[in-house]
Amino acid sequence: RFPPEYGACGLACDSGMSAVMPLLLQALLLLSWFLVTALGKRKAAGCPCADPFWQKVEAMLSGSLVTHSDVMEKLRRIDLLDRLNAKLAGENSTADCLGAVVGSAMSFAVIEGRTGHAGKAHSFLLGGVKLLPLVAHCFDDSPWPFTTEEILNNYRLLNKEMNACAWGVDLGHCLESIKRWDWSVGCMGAIPRILLGKIVRPSSPWKSVVEAMDQYIYWIEKGVTLEALYWKSFLARNVDKKTGTQWVRPELADEWTYIDPCSYVEGTKAPRILNVGSGPIVPETVQCGGRKVPIVSADGLADVFWRLYDLEDFLPPWLPMQCYFEQLATCFGHDYFHLVHVRNALDHAFDLPAAILQLLAVTRPGGTVVLHHARNEAHHEEGQGMHSWSFDLSLQGRPVVRYLDTWTWDLTSALEYKAEVSVQLQQREELPSPEKAMGREEFV
Repeated sequence: RFPPEYGACGLACDSGMSAVMPLLLQALLLLSWFLVTALGKRKAAGCPCADPFWQKVEAMLSGSLVTHSDVMEKLRRIDLLDRLNAKLAGENSTADCLGAVVGSAMSFAVIEGRTGHAGKAHSFLLGGVKLLPLVAHCFDDSPWPFTTEEILNNYRLLNKEMNACAWGVDLGHCLESIKRWDWSVGCMGAIPRILLGKIVRPSSPWKSVVEAMDQYIYWIEKGVTLEALYWKSFLARNVDKKTGTQWVRPELADEWTYIDPCSYVEGTKAPRILNVGSGPIVPETVQCGGRKVPIVSADGLADVFWRLYDLEDFLPPWLPMQCYFEQLATCFGHDYFHLVHVRNALDHAFDLPAAILQLLAVTRPGGTVVLHHARNEAHHEEGQGMHSWSFDLSLQGRPVVRYLDTWTWDLTSALEYKAEVSVQLQQREELPSPEKAMGREEFV
């Protein structure tokens, strides 16, 4: 359900299904849709509020997206702000009104962002997001003029923006420096799909959508901050001050891989190479014989890196594209690259099984995905920030990924009909100096 303001985002898809699908399958799908809808509506009874005050707020906001000044004035007139702050503080919170608290908090986030108070907008977003998992099962079916996906996406966007300040500037001052922040009305695909269903898929470490959403909120709140902090520090330490090129030492861009990429595209007339999770320092090309092969680089924090380039007056010769692991096929399409390369970055993905399937999706049949990661990185990092996933070998020597030592996914079995999987364990002494600096003994 989308309010009218969503425009094209609310259009239903019609792929000509009825013309090609057998009648029996149509009947089964129709029955499944009916059961899911009926169950969803039954659960949704807890999202609209029985409290007359919150019913009034719901009526004011329904379909408005807080775009009209008269709506904002009405919200102020009924003293919603004091009531909302009390709710967010946990005073007199009742289960049937949590949806109202989330919807109202988002409304004030919109208002504060537009009037130049990004710090207050972040506070309302944070308060509402913390309650969102408790109403995720019904919020999208309720009259509130926001969707779960939209709320999580805007929380992610504002967190990235407040982390795009220069090295040494704290988050509070960074928020204060934002002159205006506008709510993004998002279409589908902005956040990992696992957060949008009623149940989680079997190949998932989370037992419920609520559990997955809690972890995603942490991934945004702590993960983005720690990752941005790392790269801001790295860039500050490695600026090439000798030549005055307004960029880092050129050899750093050549350290993007420890494999020979040319060996994977030998004999290909027009090779396509993708470097995912690249960070802010990316290569332009790789010399393969007598030709230069271009390299496409992408990173989920690329838009943060772009801001950092501007703040520090950097002039990098090549820029990474903005794309999350879980959205690669949306960014690049299917079956395009001959070689897809990830080094010490895939363990930062939120939904790693989905990310691996996306890596395969953008790789051409006969192409190769190369993953190179420190062994058991989540254990070394104690699960902090984005470090929830580890690459490892099972007792039988098979490649596995592990989530916080609580869930294991066997890659050979999971990808049996999608790819041939091979694995090698490397010792630190076999690798170049930058990898040795990580202090890890083994790499998968």
